[in-house]
Amino acid sequence: SAEELWSVKWFGKRFGEEIVDYYPEGMLDITSRPYLRTMKDVGRDWAATSSPAWEARRSTPYIQWRLNMGAWRKLKKTLEALPQWFTVDEAWMKTCLPARSPEEWPADNWLRHCHWKVLVVGKNGSGMFFHPDGIATATYQVQVVGRKRWTVCGPDQRANMYAPGDIDVYDVDLKRFPLFAKAKCTRTIAHPGEVLYYPTGWWHQTDNLDSDTIGLAARRVDRHNY
Repeated sequence: SAEELWSVKWFGKRFGEEIVDYYPEGMLDITSRPYLRTMKDVGRDWAATSSPAWEARRSTPYIQWRLNMGAWRKLKKTLEALPQWFTVDEAWMKTCLPARSPEEWPADNWLRHCHWKVLVVGKNGSGMFFHPDGIATATYQVQVVGRKRWTVCGPDQRANMYAPGDIDVYDVDLKRFPLFAKAKCTRTIAHPGEVLYYPTGWWHQTDNLDSDTIGLAARRVDRHNY
């Protein structure tokens, strides 16, 4: 199963030449930019990095692996416990994004650049800044390894949100951002085997509670949200 197999070491052995977005200083700062590196190279640095204290979270590394179709098809085989609902979007892609030739299918490039399936890996304290997604789809995250803390706030709370990245919901400066004290949000912890789902427009921030924490973030389009 994915919970037994997935690790940065395992990814490096089986997907060593895949390009990933590596954030050596994490993604809690909206201005952070990634280095594009192979999974194999990132794995060497990852193994040499100790599990940091939570207080060092703003300099804790983070990986985003924007999957192409080939990598997704291989990883999907380790997710057999997932209901079919989560893994069947290739059907409409073949209709909406038809292949130009047997060797060229636009869906492969589209899958990666639209962040349709993203594998996220972090150590204790890492996470992503507070924001709503920029693509108008529903999103779900399958928690596979470790625990991840979530704060999610509905779009009806927009008046209390400020700009993306301004607020750290786990260390809020209410003197600078007093409106956030009025926000009605939900906090939860996702454990291995659990799925968190949120519709389009929902603000969210994550905080990884273990080293390592691994999840699959993916988007969903069907008759209920399109």
